[in-house]
Amino acid sequence: MPAAASDAIASTPLRCASLSKYRIDPDVLPRELPHEQWLRSRFGLPATASVEAFGALGATGLMPPAGALVVRPVHLHVGLDHLVLLPPHALSLSRSQAEALVEAANRHLEPDGASLSCAGPDWWFLKGIRATEAVIRSSRVAAGRNVTAYLPEGPGARELIRIVNELQMLWHDHPGNVERERSGQLTVNGLWIEGIVDPPDTSSGLVRTVHADDPAIRGIALACAAATLEPAPQTPTECLESLARPDSIIELPFWLKASIDRDPARWRDGWRRFTDLLAPLRSRLARKVKRFDVVLTGETEIAILSWSATDRWKWWRRADLVLEREVLARPRPGLSR
Repeated sequence: MPAAASDAIASTPLRCASLSKYRIDPDVLPRELPHEQWLRSRFGLPATASVEAFGALGATGLMPPAGALVVRPVHLHVGLDHLVLLPPHALSLSRSQAEALVEAANRHLEPDGASLSCAGPDWWFLKGIRATEAVIRSSRVAAGRNVTAYLPEGPGARELIRIVNELQMLWHDHPGNVERERSGQLTVNGLWIEGIVDPPDTSSGLVRTVHADDPAIRGIALACAAATLEPAPQTPTECLESLARPDSIIELPFWLKASIDRDPARWRDGWRRFTDLLAPLRSRLARKVKRFDVVLTGETEIAILSWSATDRWKWWRRADLVLEREVLARPRPGLSR
């Protein structure tokens, strides 16, 4: 995190917060990122469900058919001896282009009893392949990296990889790709398996209201009968109203695209927007909100900053919180949020 992060924290109500930290073993290749783990726990998602796969529901409003895999068309950058996954949104695929690629793929997949359907330009469903026990890592985990280590593993993985490889070759000289290359656009030369969507455990009642723009979070909320879904707050007043509702989750999407695209300028701008949103609430929070947590997640860590109305009376917490500032200001390459 840039040094601007500590300045932003210091200028918001969070300067009175306590800090909790959780860390993933950096020597073990994770199945999912810390924010995905946190969402899984908070919403009671089954172990078989992929957090990022819920993005299909959040982006298109369509629930995948039972047993179908959520997949995304992607561009794989060819290096000297490896392939690097570009973020799926980099394609900017049109609906007609997506449907043409799906049609060509289905003619090839028919003998296998498999098929693709186009829920949206960049959210597709793959049916007819049994791979519910495979270890699948989302595009958000693998974006910007050598894909070799992030391919599916376990039961059914070999079949998935075979299909993906065959579609890569099939689409290589597809007319749609030829036209995209001619016009300077990225070609669709890969298919990324995001996983399956299993409805969350709504009996837990952990979340009543969700304020989010991220498709994955919105999709989880739509699948959770107990959750009311609203857009992420854009102004301090909207943020205060959202915080005042009990058992709410509020997405602060200021860093998402910046972290995926590895964009330092937008990352710093995210902290400015974060400060602009929360700093004006300093004097108003205690009257409406008893407690809230800000969950900051990176590639291997989760930092939870907790604030309660009584913290303003605890003079020993009014210092600059040197430990918290030091932790938050340390560089974190490849942060996810």
